[in-house]
Amino acid sequence: MAVGMLVAIGVVLVIIDMVAGTFYMLLLGIASIISALILFLTGSSLITFLSFLFISFVLWIGTQAFGKKIQGEEDLQTGVYGLVGKEVKVHSISQTEPTEGTCQVFGDEWTIKSEIPLVIGETVIVTQIAGATLFVKNEEKESV
Repeated sequence: MAVGMLVAIGVVLVIIDMVAGTFYMLLLGIASIISALILFLTGSSLITFLSFLFISFVLWIGTQAFGKKIQGEEDLQTGVYGLVGKEVKVHSISQTEPTEGTCQVFGDEWTIKSEIPLVIGETVIVTQIAGATLFVKNEEKESV
């Protein structure tokens, strides 16, 4: 009876993962199904529980290693850190400091800082992010 319940739980978790697409439920579902086989073969709840933990951990680590191998050496930047390397257009310049200004990114206004004076309408490249400030450079001006 317990073997059937573990298999049912595993199948339900796999189906939930197909709908949700998180991949974690799939790993737990596979671990449940394998643990059901171990329970069937050994009859020990303790061995089954420990094997479930071990299998889940191995699948999780293996998936991370596989994902890093697929992704390559480059770290995937998400959220605001995905702006690094992107081009933005200078929207306004500070009246007191010509190396500071603002830009619009996806409808949000960001403070920008540069090492050289900014010009309204010029395109600059984001080099780093600190809080709500984008540090930018203009490759055309800097290479002259």
